Amino acid sequence: MRKLLLLIVLLFGILSFQSLAGCGAQICTCPYGGYVTFGQDCPGPSITYYGGIAINPHTRSFYSAWNYRNGEEAEAAALKGCGGNSCVSTWASSTYMAIAISEDEKNWGYGASNNQSDAWDKAVSMCQKSGKTCHVALVGYPNEKARYVYWGSVAYNPDTGQTGKTSNELRKRAAENQALVNSGCTYNPNCYFYAFQTAYGALAKGESNKVYSGTSNKSLKDAEKQAEKNCKKGTGDKQCKALISSAKNKK
Repeated sequence: MRKLLLLIVLLFGILSFQSLAGCGAQICTCPYGGYVTFGQDCPGPSITYYGGIAINPHTRSFYSAWNYRNGEEAEAAALKGCGGNSCVSTWASSTYMAIAISEDEKNWGYGASNNQSDAWDKAVSMCQKSGKTCHVALVGYPNEKARYVYWGSVAYNPDTGQTGKTSNELRKRAAENQALVNSGCTYNPNCYFYAFQTAYGALAKGESNKVYSGTSNKSLKDAEKQAEKNCKKGTGDKQCKALISSAKNKK
């Protein structure tokens, strides 16, 4: 009886647990971890990819390398493509990367995270330890090309009612200045302006003539709605209307 019971246990083990690429049993263990069942194939070994990003704080030229099997190699490739010693760089595996640069272009910081906004915040926080105001300039991922984070801006001249906007600017100050010029506000301290790195930005005002901004990653119309909402909240004026909106990137 004991021999029969032992035979049954051994038979069940053979049928239930097999370390095979194709499973013909109830449950098969896989060489690289995990389990599969009838007719399923075990997955191959997981592959970790590395990416590197680099940017020149002064010229804003940048380069990225992705799908590397080594982080230092990915960063070296990004640095070489960017131009070498004048560039700042970082690398990461399977996470978002971001590089922030101070407005005086003398300091920088980097961040990496599974969440892009977290990587963004970490880069800005590291850069601003210098005591300078910093903004993210470049974001990347280990298996795709990095992208520059451009600026857009909108402006309003309360004396003439003229509005102006700009897109695809490399720096915040450049975006602000160009929008002011486009609205006839070059030498007018009464003008309103707002620069943004979200997809869309807008300005709105009510009967009190106070101007409020709004942003959105959805659409120009949504940015206008957000500006109107902020205006109504700030003034209590139900007649707030959007003045102008613009996209950060203009194709």
